Amino acid sequence: MDASREDIYKGRYSRQLLCDDFEEGDQQRLRDSRVVMLGAGGLGSPIIQYLAGMGVGTIRIVDAGAVKSSNLHRQVIHTVKDIGEPKVESAVRFVAGLNPDVTVEPHQVRFAPDNAASIVADADVVLDGLDNFRGRFLANDIARIEDTPFVHGGIYAWEG
Repeated sequence: MDASREDIYKGRYSRQLLCDDFEEGDQQRLRDSRVVMLGAGGLGSPIIQYLAGMGVGTIRIVDAGAVKSSNLHRQVIHTVKDIGEPKVESAVRFVAGLNPDVTVEPHQVRFAPDNAASIVADADVVLDGLDNFRGRFLANDIARIEDTPFVHGGIYAWEG
């Protein structure tokens, strides 16, 4: 990384580096990390936004769906211009605009038994933003098999 790029890098993460017990080595570990984000909808969108903002190096996004106008109020990385586009493509554009240092690996597929192991392979953590129980149970199972940390969240109406 050249000197001017390094200054931008340090400036971008300066607030994180002010936190107690968070140092440049920790930021470098984030930069070297690989996160699997299952879903780019209501749960996945804000998570993707924050992962990219904080400088996670690679975000592997898995979602087979397309952006719909009825979801824009809660799927915060997608816009009116993205309606009809695959969510993973919209997510790639969003992340590139927010933080060009982050690599996005889009997977426009449904998370399923035939692709789960290859998607989770070499990841540092798996984040579940799926909206179906079959996918959630599969994510838990493959994360356990691969010995990869698994984080699950869910939303129902006004509860989370």
